[in-house]
Amino acid sequence: MCTKDALYYQNTLLADEVSDAKGLLGAILRKSFKLDKQLAMIDDMFEKSKETTKEKVYVNGAGMPAKWLREHDAYTSEDYAEILKRYGKPVLAITGKADFQAEFHKLDALSGEKHITCFAPEKTDAYLKML
Repeated sequence: MCTKDALYYQNTLLADEVSDAKGLLGAILRKSFKLDKQLAMIDDMFEKSKETTKEKVYVNGAGMPAKWLREHDAYTSEDYAEILKRYGKPVLAITGKADFQAEFHKLDALSGEKHITCFAPEKTDAYLKML
């Protein structure tokens, strides 16, 4: 999954969690969190990074690494899968099924490759920490 897709996915899951939140804190979160605003901010961040050659861009006052954003936005999930397929040396691809930054089913694009082993443990996040 490319970086921009991961951020969209992460914010969509966060919106689901906020909508399920109970009590006073949940009410405050639901009032303050707007998914469309979050996704617009992500688009703005990537657009600003494309429009400059500077090291940083500023979005809502926060400095973001423009070069890193440009480089990661240049590839799609399919591009990464093709790179790994062509690599030819042993690859272990792991993402936890509870990782909100990566869609574990994207590993399916790598299945069938003899040099690639995919693993998606249940209830595990990006740090391979059990949830």
